[in-house]
Amino acid sequence: MSESTTRPGWLRVLGGHQVFLVWLLFVFCSLAQSFIPGVNEPHYLCKARSFADPSWCERDFFLASHNSHFCFYVIVGPLTKVMPFWLVALFGRFVSLALVAWGWCRLAQTLRLRAAFVFGSSALYAVVASLGSFSGEWILGGFESKVPAWGLFLLAAARWMTCLQKGSYRDAVFAGIYAGLATALHPVVGIWGVTAFGMVQFTGCFLPVRGLNDSTQDVEKCVPTESRPWLVLPASVPQTAFSSRVSAFAADSTLMLLPYSVISLAGVVPALRLLIETNVDPDDKAIAEFIQVFWRLSHHMDPSAFSVSQWAFAALVCSALVYLRWLRQVQRRRAETTPATTTVTTRPTCEASMQILERLLVASGMIALAGIAIGWHTVPAKELDGWEWRAALLKFYPFRLFDGMMPILVALSISVWLQNRFTLQLSSAEATARLQRLNRLKAGRAIAGIISIAVLFNLRSVAPAGYTIRQYLDWRDVCFWIREHTPPESLILTPRESFAFKWLAQRAEFVTYKDCPQDASGILEWNRRLWYLNGWTYRSSLDGLYDHQDMQSLRSQTDCDYVVTRTFGPFEQQPVFAAGEWGVYEVPR
Repeated sequence: MSESTTRPGWLRVLGGHQVFLVWLLFVFCSLAQSFIPGVNEPHYLCKARSFADPSWCERDFFLASHNSHFCFYVIVGPLTKVMPFWLVALFGRFVSLALVAWGWCRLAQTLRLRAAFVFGSSALYAVVASLGSFSGEWILGGFESKVPAWGLFLLAAARWMTCLQKGSYRDAVFAGIYAGLATALHPVVGIWGVTAFGMVQFTGCFLPVRGLNDSTQDVEKCVPTESRPWLVLPASVPQTAFSSRVSAFAADSTLMLLPYSVISLAGVVPALRLLIETNVDPDDKAIAEFIQVFWRLSHHMDPSAFSVSQWAFAALVCSALVYLRWLRQVQRRRAETTPATTTVTTRPTCEASMQILERLLVASGMIALAGIAIGWHTVPAKELDGWEWRAALLKFYPFRLFDGMMPILVALSISVWLQNRFTLQLSSAEATARLQRLNRLKAGRAIAGIISIAVLFNLRSVAPAGYTIRQYLDWRDVCFWIREHTPPESLILTPRESFAFKWLAQRAEFVTYKDCPQDASGILEWNRRLWYLNGWTYRSSLDGLYDHQDMQSLRSQTDCDYVVTRTFGPFEQQPVFAAGEWGVYEVPR
């Protein structure tokens, strides 16, 4: 019986629209997990607007700081001048998640997953990723430069794995193109990804992946017979010589790195300009790196600052991957010892591709372990020996690739195991009966159920972190009032919990904790402003009243025109506008 005649109707629907359905699932999960604006969307899109129009909120010092994600701002900046922020964010999510969905399907196809299991693996990924993270990495939470970069990385990984299996020079070149585009958009994602590729391929010279005979072997030959799904090389087939594997490594690497090096320059050069700042004293630069790594972004970069739940998530995911690998080995041994009775109606998975993905995770884990060794401390960070060089290395996000790869690999591993368990070692009568039972299912009901489960796991509150819904609605009213009743050149002192103020009010902020620059001079100025405000609020609170003299002092030191707060006070003057807990106070000249 042919595969096309036994294939259920809903599987045919999935097979014909894989990328679209995975994209639809990712979009739903993204909107459920983070309503527009997402946590980082104001940070990136306001910077893009300032990049395209420097006169917009020109008194905001963060917007005037170094543009580290140059290519992202070049592409998105012009859109922010002709479209409202919310529409740019929505359009950006659609396009970037389309890249992620495309990359996901291509990667799943290298594992020879069937359409239903490709879609199911994407839902599993959405569920696993919603349960936690190791260093705060996410893909489905909004629109910023790393989201399309992750999609391009998945495309590069799929092409790279196909190159390893088929020895196709064309796949090596395209892997370099996709990786170069990923690096141009987000250098950290792209560079760590290519580094992991090189680590896996180099170790393959010494420890070849089981089932790959040589670099010219066609991917369809990964499976010796349709009844034997596992990649067990016949004893009569000799292993390729070490010199041949080294030659293949050199050829593939060269073909990949040539286009990668050219394309990635668009993102690497601005990043290098950020790293090499000649106008900052080396000691001041070290202090800026300390502030960035061990304070502002410690939840991403300092392993000693990771919570127990973050370590538990990583331990559980890694344990699940080890267990799934053992289950696949049990399946393989059973398949080797059980004689095949009939033709199987579905194609098996490619175990070699799964092993390559596992090695890719191990490579990213080695990078993360190096980060842990560099950054782990039991004393305060300022008392840590060599904190200068440790901060200088940790600022490159050594945990990002490992954190992003873990939910990807566990979702694909579960799908591989389920497909093998579901479709292999069945007699034709058993396969036909099972497929006929599946045929009674409706495509729409199956798809809607999978999407609903994944979306429910990703559902979050409408209000951003630190706000109740009432407080957030009042905050929006304050921002809209400022936008309508203050001059465009106004400079506003906003509270520490300020969220999307420039997005909503279209006015410059004196300083905000969220919008920390990435260049050393910008970080130092950001830190100075925060400490000044800390001292000003302390002095102003000593007599229990924020009086006219306190406001004049604020004006002379910051040149702010208005103060927005819900915790400062009481003030001697009346607010010019109030909404719930929030008050807007004009700073006298």
